[in-house]
Amino acid sequence: MLDKPIVKNEALLSAALDGLQRTPKELPSRWFYDTEGSRLFEEITQLPEYYPSRTETQILRSNAGELATSIASGGALVELGSGSSVKTRILLDAARQVSRYVPVDIADDFLQQSSSSLATEYPHLTVQPVVADFTGLLGLSKDL
Repeated sequence: MLDKPIVKNEALLSAALDGLQRTPKELPSRWFYDTEGSRLFEEITQLPEYYPSRTETQILRSNAGELATSIASGGALVELGSGSSVKTRILLDAARQVSRYVPVDIADDFLQQSSSSLATEYPHLTVQPVVADFTGLLGLSKDL
């Protein structure tokens, strides 16, 4: 007799079982973004073949000053899929008037590490990490 598998995440189990019944088999990519998956993605973004991050960084560097002027003093910056927040630092450096940063990501441990680092680097900034799958409703506070 087989015991029912011990699963910490019923949603993951449901997605996996559903995906195994499809042709072709599939699993939503959001399940890859745990701490290790996020770390691997950060490594991938540094590969010569992966140009989107370099392109985004270049665009952000070229436009950070202009973007910063559109943020009110004491304003909040909310970033969906924040990851390690590497590119965010470019905007935070240009927009010192930002008082709150709300990184939203699905990988809890990775998000907490990144948020802790940012809070140390930017002591004037309130960092409020939100663990969420932003493909659905976030339920963020209206105070942001």
